[in-house]
Amino acid sequence: WSGIVLGTVAVWILVTHGDLASLMLHDPAAVSWGLGAGISYGLFGALSSSISKEEQLTFLFYASAGSAMFLAPLAMSEFHSVFELSVTTFLVILASGVLLDCFGYYCWTMANRLAREQSLDIAKVSSITLALPFLSTLLISIIFGEKDLIRPYFIIAVALLTLSSGLCQLGEKIASYF
Repeated sequence: WSGIVLGTVAVWILVTHGDLASLMLHDPAAVSWGLGAGISYGLFGALSSSISKEEQLTFLFYASAGSAMFLAPLAMSEFHSVFELSVTTFLVILASGVLLDCFGYYCWTMANRLAREQSLDIAKVSSITLALPFLSTLLISIIFGEKDLIRPYFIIAVALLTLSSGLCQLGEKIASYF
């Protein structure tokens, strides 16, 4: 439970920009996007370990299409922004999607399937994927010159998320000591 509590505190730190007493979200649209993506990410992770090698590409297609349909209503409110993007920005977004998402999800699905086939602990395999959102944020921040990565609240939140992930992965071992 401590891992879940730490993870929840870390998310609260992020959405309030470190003002824990605040009930005001600094960017409700970003929180909505994050929650929607998190739901899709969680469902993908839960379902991807149950597919066969032959079903992998079909699963990836339907999972991506389903997530896109799930998030489409939120995307409609942002559609006007597409026309404000420069060609360079659009290409960076496209490359990020292909390199980080398509390739990453393909590898993740394959790793989950192989772990199941070889009777490995899927939790150990999937713990690596917890670094993907951080790495993606790091890459995007570098490309777009955002300064959030050096703000104290962000550093604390990332540290708490990392600790939370570790506690969740080691929960069974920690419980055996008590």
